[in-house]
This record gives sequence, structure tokens and C-alpha cells, in this order.
Amino acid sequence: MHTFSGAVEHALAHIEEAAVHDMPQEQQRWYAIKIFERDEKILNQLKLDKSVLDHIEDDIKAAENELDDDAESIITNERYVYIASIIKSCYRKKNVVKLSASDKIDRVITNRWLALPIFAIVMFIVYYVSVTTLGTIVTDWANDTLFGAWIQPGVQSLLENIGAAGWVVSLVVDGIIGGLAAPIGFALQMAVVFILLAFLEDCGYMARVAFIMDRIFRRFGVSGKSFIPFLISSGCGVPGIMASRTIENEKDRRMTMMTTTFIPCGAKLPVIALISGFLMGGAWWMAPLMYFSGIAIVIISCIIMKKMRIFAGEAAPFVMELPQYHLPALRGVFLSTWERVCAFLKKAGTILFLCCAVMWFLGSFGIQDGFFGLVDTEYCLLATIGGAISWIFKPLGFGTWQAVASSLSGFVAKEGIVSTMGVLSGLGSVKEYGASMHAQFAAFFPTGIAAVSFLFFNLFDSPCLAAISTLSRELGSRKFFWFALLFQNVLAYCIALMVYQIGGLIVGEVAFSIATVVAFAVLALILYLLFRRDPNKQSLRLVEHSENRMAA
Repeated sequence: MHTFSGAVEHALAHIEEAAVHDMPQEQQRWYAIKIFERDEKILNQLKLDKSVLDHIEDDIKAAENELDDDAESIITNERYVYIASIIKSCYRKKNVVKLSASDKIDRVITNRWLALPIFAIVMFIVYYVSVTTLGTIVTDWANDTLFGAWIQPGVQSLLENIGAAGWVVSLVVDGIIGGLAAPIGFALQMAVVFILLAFLEDCGYMARVAFIMDRIFRRFGVSGKSFIPFLISSGCGVPGIMASRTIENEKDRRMTMMTTTFIPCGAKLPVIALISGFLMGGAWWMAPLMYFSGIAIVIISCIIMKKMRIFAGEAAPFVMELPQYHLPALRGVFLSTWERVCAFLKKAGTILFLCCAVMWFLGSFGIQDGFFGLVDTEYCLLATIGGAISWIFKPLGFGTWQAVASSLSGFVAKEGIVSTMGVLSGLGSVKEYGASMHAQFAAFFPTGIAAVSFLFFNLFDSPCLAAISTLSRELGSRKFFWFALLFQNVLAYCIALMVYQIGGLIVGEVAFSIATVVAFAVLALILYLLFRRDPNKQSLRLVEHSENRMAA
């Protein structure tokens, strides 16, 4: 019979003495190991008394704390250590002391203490290069030079020379070109992000990230398998939701689908770049901050939902084969990037095209002086609609009708936020579009913290219509579908409320008010839901205890 390390053997001896000492000698150790692993089937079969379970749990937790791992992983590792000791005594390898290049890299990349800081540095570099340096250069050239100085003035001159009506010139130049200019300009920035992410995926690093994150996710009751959909969602939420099919546990799968769109996708990158570049003076840290904020919101959401009865249960085990590190094939990297960029451009040519035309119509037509037609911006239909519901968003800091209208278009497609803001910033200032765009964007938000609140709300509310449709189909339940939409939007509103009210109070941009009190109350509620004891574990123990008493 093989033996484990001292801490595990100590716990197993206590379990044998406390729980299985009446069993045949040859069965005691097997049952003790299963109890140590917290095997649900064995625990249900044995129907141990609550006092015995509590005593055993103390021994298991002591072993987990000493070995810094969960019980199931500890037993798995102990078995591999035992297997390795047998192999060492009876099998000889050539070059036994030599490690492969991948093994040497993994000693650093997947190190217990260095793995997460390295991952953070890598993602900071990815977003710093794509949003602040190279990405900013190409996007600024596309927005200010290609569209602002060449295409828009050229098309405007052409239409005016052929005698087009004023409303036609405004529709084409302000509505369509002006609306598509901003998101298409950001397509070059998105391409930089996609190239870097494709490089990391193809070289084998992202597989290591899934392995690294499994250790963290399991502590919060989520399987490492969930990180694969989260990783895919950094490109697009639709395939990210579909990738959750690989999760066997139905509760984990539904929880993953509901939270995977919190990771900023490619469509949200233009919104991040718009806020950080145009409204915050090129804050390079905004993009990586939003990426890690997405991961944090996912973890917080999973902790809260895992304590609900409908999502309670143990996380599914996660096993994957790590590929060898290798230089990515450039053809594969560029094909992956091209597919993602093409998907975005197709959306720009269909959904965003229609969105721009509709937003131009709503932003140009309305009722003024008792007549319907082309009106001043403040009398347009969009101003009327946005102004009617702006009170909902005033506690979040962006109560202007322009910001509200942009958020509404984001429910159709997240790129539509940038398109709508492009349309609204160009209305009435066609000749100076490129020069005035930055100032007009900034005029949509009274303060910098209001722009940040706007960004948080639109990153974490319900996704685009395509992702919502996929979510409905994959969930297969109206109850869970409506719960998902409600959870996403309420959470996004609460986050934006806390960012604006509490963050604004700290930086001195927001005065103390009733909304601030509400924000602190929301923060207290979230902290309570995070740190409260899991009621499902308590109820499960009570049920087992009552069953034991009935059996007695």
C-alpha cells in the first residue's frame, strides 16, 4: 500500500478513526480517501452525523491550508508523486536531467507566484500597444485624415457640385459616412489587438493562462473550463457563449454563458478607445483596466450566483493537454485576424449602416414651431426620446440626451455607440467635423468621471442583439434567459452608479447627495452577498443531519 505525505496521512488516519472504523479493514482507506475528496456519492451513502462531518472537515481544511490546494487536487497530485517514485526506481531515461524548452519556460510562466503577474504584464503590453501606441497612430490617421480631411469634405463637395439637396448631403456626409467613420477607423486598432491575441493563442501561451486561471476560478466555485469561453469572448461574445457547450455541468454552463460577455469583446474596444483617447487625453491604462475589470466582475458575479440555489454545486474538474511552445505561423495569425476584422466590417456594412441612417433621421427630423421636418438639433426626435428617459441615467452622470441615445444604440450593436456619437458630433458641423469631433464628444459628458461611468455601464450591460439571440438559444430556458438579461443590466447600472457617485466623490467631481447614499447602500449589499456564508452548504448539512436522525 502506497502512502501519501504526512499532512494527508494524518487527515486520513483521523477520518478512518472517526467515520469508517466499523468497516472491513481493506475498505477503510478507500472510503477515507473518498471522504477526504468530499465525494458527494460516498457522503450520501455513509450518512455521517453532523458532528463527525464537522470534525472531519477541520482535518481536511488543515491539510488544504498546509499544502495550499483543494482536497481533490491534493489526492491527484499525491498519486502522481507516488507513480513518479515507482518509475524513478525501475525506469531509466536518457538525458533525464534535461528539460525541454517548453518545460523550462513553463517553470516561469506557470509558476505559482509569477504566473498571474506575468499574465497581467502581457495583457498590459497587448492593450498598451494596440490602444496607445501603434493602434492610436492608425486610428487617428483614419478618423482625422482619411475620413475627416479627405472622404467627408470630398463627398460633400461632390454632392454639392451635382446639386444634391441639403438633406441628402447631410444624410450621406453626417449620417452614413460620419457614423461609419468612427467604428471603421477603430477597425485598424482592433486588427492590432487581434494580431497580438492570435499570436499568443497560436504560440501556446493562452492554453497556459486557462491552466493558471483554473486554480483561481475553482476557489470561487467555477471550473477552469469556463475560462475558455471568457478567452474566446475577448474576440466576440457569440462564439464565447457557444464555447460553453464544452462544460458538462449544466449549472456551471449557464453561469458561464451569463457572465462571459462581461469580458470586453472586439466590438467594445472602439468604445474603450473613444473614452480613453478622445475624452480622457489618451489614458493608456484604460483598456487593460477594463479587461481586468471584466475578469473581476466575472469572479464577483460567479461568487454571488454560486450562492444561489439554482447555481449551487461543485465546480466541474478541468483537464487539458498543454501544447508545446512554438513560433506561430504568420499565415494562421493573419487569417485569424482577417476573419475577426471581416466579421466586424460586415456588421459595419449592414447593422451599423442601418443604425447610422436611423440615428441620422432621428437626430435631424422633429417638430419645431408646430411643423415636422428638418429641425435644430435640440428639437430632433432623438433629443425628445433621449430627454424623456435621461432621468434614469442622471444618477450615473451621463444624463445628456446624446449619451443616452448612444447607450440605446449599444443594445443593438456595441459599435453602434461609437457610430451614434459620430453622427451626433457631426450634425451641424460638417466642414469642421475632424477638428470639432473631440470637443463635441467631450460635451456629451459633464465630467471625466461621468465618461468613465458611461464606459462601465456599456461594457457590462446586456450584449448586442446577436449575442442575446445566441444566449437565448443556448440557455434553452425563458426563465434563465430573462434572469440573465435582468442580472446583466442591473449589475451594470449598479457598477456605473458606484463608479460615478463614490468615485466622483473621492476625486471631487460629484457632490454628496441621496444618490451617493444609494451607491453606498448598493456597495454594502454587494459586499454582503460576496462574503456571506453559503446558505446552500448549510442547508445541505441540515438535510443530511435530519436524514441521519430519521434513520436513527
